[in-house]
Amino acid sequence: MLSKRNSAVNFLDETAAKFASNTAMENGESKVTFGELRETSAKIGTYLIDGGYSGKNVAVLLPKSIPAAESFFGILYAAGVYVPLDLGDAYPRIETILKNVDAAAVLTDSEHIEFLSGCGIPVLDFDEVSSGNADYVKISAANDAVTGMDPAYIMHTSGSTGVPKGVVVSHCGIIDFIEWITGYMKLDETSVIALQSPFNFDASVFDLYSCIAVGAKLSFMPDILMNFPAKIPQFLVDNKISCVFWVPGILVSIANSGALEGIDFPDLKVVSFIGETMPTRHYNIWKKLHGDITYINLYGPTEATVACTAYTIER
Repeated sequence: MLSKRNSAVNFLDETAAKFASNTAMENGESKVTFGELRETSAKIGTYLIDGGYSGKNVAVLLPKSIPAAESFFGILYAAGVYVPLDLGDAYPRIETILKNVDAAAVLTDSEHIEFLSGCGIPVLDFDEVSSGNADYVKISAANDAVTGMDPAYIMHTSGSTGVPKGVVVSHCGIIDFIEWITGYMKLDETSVIALQSPFNFDASVFDLYSCIAVGAKLSFMPDILMNFPAKIPQFLVDNKISCVFWVPGILVSIANSGALEGIDFPDLKVVSFIGETMPTRHYNIWKKLHGDITYINLYGPTEATVACTAYTIER
């Protein structure tokens, strides 16, 4: 069945209309409701339209944060294409990516404006871009012209040579994937998803768009916990996480830490993994100690929009 949506940001409009006051994202002390998320994203979209960036490729160099998510959706509101960059990358790689995608501008924070000063394109300060007014008439007009086959984001992989390779993903790619996977996993507005992946890795596409598609809450897992896998289970409990969509390496580290013993997960319903092989031995540790969780193995290249197969594992 063909989707009635033409833009992936339609998910945010629909969910903000239904659950405006519900918490959409939570990152430590920072929180944003769906209504606030839409408003800030719309302000960014309006600024970009007024600045002549409608329909253009706009890169984003921000920490993994709520403002980064708002920037992505704001670029979509301007009928543009967002390009997530990694703060951990050296400047030459970032410069290569900006040239490869012919970026019209790069959106960042005040801390990184000087770092990007030699990139040869406009460098936009998030605080300024997000501080204006939202013009929903302009945004609506821009989005009415978007088709499902138009690009929504460009995600970069290293490629077999180590040179950044940009993979262009369309709106309908995101829409089809999210409509399928949220139904398959039975996610809804009561779900709480744990975001671990960086935004320049396409597993985060599941987290971001499942959140705005069904009204689930997205809880940002602190990156520091990756150094202390034994503490991750308690994060899942404390934040009432019901779904994770991670690479197996994290689940292996947790299993090896012994932290799965002696802990209950009253809210965790789905543990899904993608990107590499899940070792049988470590899966069996999870299954033996927490057999009431649904375990789903997914696969898909970046070009197929995150995942194109899913299998619920029984044994």
